[in-house]
Amino acid sequence: MRYLTNGKELFVPAGGVIFKDADEVAEDAVYYVMEGKIRLSRQLESGYTFTYELSKDGVFGMVEAITSGIRFVTATAETNSQLYVWDKQSYETALSLYIEFAKLNIQALSHYLRAINQEAEKVWINYVR
Repeated sequence: MRYLTNGKELFVPAGGVIFKDADEVAEDAVYYVMEGKIRLSRQLESGYTFTYELSKDGVFGMVEAITSGIRFVTATAETNSQLYVWDKQSYETALSLYIEFAKLNIQALSHYLRAINQEAEKVWINYVR
């Protein structure tokens, strides 16, 4: 994977928190899962917790890095995980240079949005009942 450049590898042990909801996007902005499982979660005011799991070839952190600069989920390693991480500028460079990386990110965002829609539907159905 030639797009794994201008960043660094990061090992996160099982249970390790990568970033928390409401953190500012730091130097480590966008993450690629080389090995392991990562859980993204957000506790809603209603008490409901949204969770989304990523595994090998998953990408996360890109929405906040591109938009607000504030994390809106907590990312935790479910298993020992090997990640590749870019700062914002290096991530944008990799996106512009490698079409397969851009495609991987579009697919990751699409899956994430579908999961959010499915969870929103569950919450809405329970709310209406």
